[in-house]
Amino acid sequence: MKHQKTLTNFLPHLVILVTFLLLSTTWTIAQEVEDESDFDYIKGSEKGPSHWGELKKEWATCKNGRLQSPIDLLSHRVKVVPELGELKKYYKPHNATIKNRGHDIEGSC
Repeated sequence: MKHQKTLTNFLPHLVILVTFLLLSTTWTIAQEVEDESDFDYIKGSEKGPSHWGELKKEWATCKNGRLQSPIDLLSHRVKVVPELGELKKYYKPHNATIKNRGHDIEGSC
């Protein structure tokens, strides 16, 4: 009986602690993602397409080359699979928000 009473008193504290830890971890991860943008697609921006070649040494081709992007799109990784057939599109317009997070994009409806 005494053991059960101790467990009953301990359980709410454990739930609060675990909840706090989970929420603080999620907030920290979200905060880190916001600050990771090395480049953006905003024309005229200091990190925009016209400045990509100046942002990092390894992106110099973006300034000197043609049709360049700081995203690593190597042609040897591309595989053409003709037997897949044509892409079928079923488009229904819908309002959405797309956010560039630097290393990926986030979409929400």
